[in-house]
Amino acid sequence: MARQLRIQVPGAFYLVSNQTQTRNGLFRSDEERALFMDCLLETCSKTGWTIHALSLTKDGYFILLESPEPNLVDGMKWFQGAFTAKINKIREKREALFERRYRSVIIDPGESDIFKTLSEYVHTAPVWTRTYKGDLQDYEWSSVKDYAAPKSRRGGHIHVDRVLAAYGLKDDTSGRKKFLAAVNEVARRVGGNSLPADIADSWKPIRRGWFIGSDKFHKDLQAVIAKTRDGKVPGRTSTRNVHGEAMARNIIKAGLKVMKLKESDLTKMPLGCDEKIALATVLRQKTTISQDWISKRLRMGHRTNVSNGITKVKNDDGGKLTKLVRSIEKASL
Repeated sequence: MARQLRIQVPGAFYLVSNQTQTRNGLFRSDEERALFMDCLLETCSKTGWTIHALSLTKDGYFILLESPEPNLVDGMKWFQGAFTAKINKIREKREALFERRYRSVIIDPGESDIFKTLSEYVHTAPVWTRTYKGDLQDYEWSSVKDYAAPKSRRGGHIHVDRVLAAYGLKDDTSGRKKFLAAVNEVARRVGGNSLPADIADSWKPIRRGWFIGSDKFHKDLQAVIAKTRDGKVPGRTSTRNVHGEAMARNIIKAGLKVMKLKESDLTKMPLGCDEKIALATVLRQKTTISQDWISKRLRMGHRTNVSNGITKVKNDDGGKLTKLVRSIEKASL
């Protein structure tokens, strides 16, 4: 059976989720959960994503995100890859945390009521997955605590306005209290042995579908799919990553300046010289830009020169290359 095509359009909303197939669950400590959040925030910085709701369960994650650019595939590839690599380093083993593809459901932004249902689905996931019991605002690894906090104490990665508007609430003390009461009531209802019929019906499109929205939204998506298959718009990979390319250009500019080089010098320098390797390493660390883009921009020849160079940096162990990478990182902050 063919894989479901990833639909990538500017300004898209997605419910993204995945579960591990490992025996002991995805997370084994709060340290690993914090590492997940660090990787997610770094991905948001690289891609320009906005998070509207999220929760971590014992076996996986649920994230309601907004992608201003068509870069879901690039962002998720970096995100899950980076998290897996860091977890394997902590556990001192090499294993695939996610044996299945992540699931992405594209959301109709014009249907505001949908965001209330999505919020309840995501925010109560720790309860219906048997991960947590208790008031949701006390659960550390979900965005409910951010919705419960005033704006001055809220994590900058969570945006609450769209979800609160779906409840008909404002981002004030009264609105936050009503929101908490609503999601905790749903949590109470889904905490039993089976889902209530009305909730099961409202969640069915989330659990089984590939999109949620109106008939018109469905037709628009079908048109995008047709164009994607004809090669007219980005499909599996993003051919246009405005946010990432802007960051990459700034890093190159800062890196060349700290190394006292001009961009025209890159043409004259060896394909695998230390300066190009250091720049390529920082670009891969700080952006979702592809190796093909980096090799072309830095005049490094084949893309394997980029991956081989990054491996060289990993094995440098505090040497000249490592110091050069750090100086570029500092200059590009």
